[in-house]
Amino acid sequence: MAKLRYCFDHIEEWIGSFMFCFMSLAVALQLLSRTWGQPLFFTEEIARYSYIWVVFLCMALGEKRRDHYTVSVFTLFLKGRGEAALEFITDLLCCTVFLYLFYWALLFWPFSSVINSPAFEMPMTCISTSLCLGFFLAFIRRLVHAAAHAKLMIKGGVKA
Repeated sequence: MAKLRYCFDHIEEWIGSFMFCFMSLAVALQLLSRTWGQPLFFTEEIARYSYIWVVFLCMALGEKRRDHYTVSVFTLFLKGRGEAALEFITDLLCCTVFLYLFYWALLFWPFSSVINSPAFEMPMTCISTSLCLGFFLAFIRRLVHAAAHAKLMIKGGVKA
């Protein structure tokens, strides 16, 4: 169970790092192939689709680490339970948005199977899976933060 939790806690880092390296390698190959006078036709597609995966997985990673920009002017006036309550409400609103986007990504997923990529002729479900995974993980990560803020509200707003 501990290994499964460890894998779930680090899935964004592993897949995101792999896709970033894959994207960088594709761009480097494209640059080298242009110097040889024979540009590779498929490296641009690899770089584009790897970038899409990186964006959606790193969105979930940013939610996990709370690395996104926030407007904190309202929390400057609140302390204790008020600050925890505002953070909790914000977390619930973000959870709602991620759940809504996850729902629409799931609806788009079967539709994308009829679209093929130009160079590889692979179904675009390979790409739309990144939307589903990214929005789902972002929802879960934000839900964890909402639970932590709910505990803070109960304790009286004292940060653990």
